[in-house]
Amino acid sequence: MDLTYVDEFCDAPSEEDREEDNQPVRKRRRLNQNLDRIRNISVSEAELAVGVNWKILLMKETLSGRQVNYHCVSGRYRQLECLAGQHLLYRSDSNEVTLFETEETHENHSNNPVRGLPSTVKAFVRRKFDDGVTKPNHLMNKIRVEKLPVPHKAQLISFLQAIRVKKFGPSIISAADL
Repeated sequence: MDLTYVDEFCDAPSEEDREEDNQPVRKRRRLNQNLDRIRNISVSEAELAVGVNWKILLMKETLSGRQVNYHCVSGRYRQLECLAGQHLLYRSDSNEVTLFETEETHENHSNNPVRGLPSTVKAFVRRKFDDGVTKPNHLMNKIRVEKLPVPHKAQLISFLQAIRVKKFGPSIISAADL
């Protein structure tokens, strides 16, 4: 097979046209997914393959058919997002569906995710609150000195608010309470 190399296509813009268009080129963000496993399945099997842990990320029409991209929603949002992904290609020429899956595993999922402050930090904050340390920044410094896991400041503030409500009662008194 002989290959013929062409310097420029006839419909390509000339160099003069390129200089006039000084608009920046928009780059598309590339997904960090390598679609490794490919299977041809029926439409009913495709619906079962998606299940409840997958959410539609993008749906677009292509020449081969409708492509629906999914991402896993079982990981923690914006912290330990799951890298697994899949997309279905509903073929326009037949009733088959092609399933493309990543080789990524769902390692970051946990059935019982730990939420809030660790119990060691809670006990430490309660002790310091009873000693009179009530400011979040001061508590953060004390936590760092003790080499405990440092929480987010917002978590610490809301935990301090819960301690204040338990110890002193609500900060607002309604007319019904009088």
